[in-house]
Amino acid sequence: MARLKELLKLAEQQIGYQEKASAAMLDDPHGNAGYNNYTKYARDVNNWGLDGCQGQPWCATYQFWLEARIFGVETALKHFCMSRNSYRAYNCFEIYDAFERKGKISRSPGIGSLIVFRHSHIGRVHIPQELRIRSGGTERHSASN
Repeated sequence: MARLKELLKLAEQQIGYQEKASAAMLDDPHGNAGYNNYTKYARDVNNWGLDGCQGQPWCATYQFWLEARIFGVETALKHFCMSRNSYRAYNCFEIYDAFERKGKISRSPGIGSLIVFRHSHIGRVHIPQELRIRSGGTERHSASN
């Protein structure tokens, strides 16, 4: 549970980070802001020897980045039901399918769970279960909404 709290704290520290117009100023939360999907998350995943898909929608890459920063790349791959050879954690469809193949799909996610929304967006449950439902939805932390 302590590592999960670290992950959620790291996620909170990312609030306000803006995607970039180009690969410039990736570590500056607000500099070079734009809509071209360039992020420090994709850069870092690329630096770990995986495909971060710079310039593409980045919600899935961001969630993998959080896991890798807290648990390490190899453990993050296991958490995502992938290996270096099968890595596709930049794609919501692929993440859902990997979890489904391993029987890890649930209709009642717990704190820290990844949530794939209609195969097109991914977020993470970040508050206790009894407080999650707000206005008929699930409270989550995500990127590139």
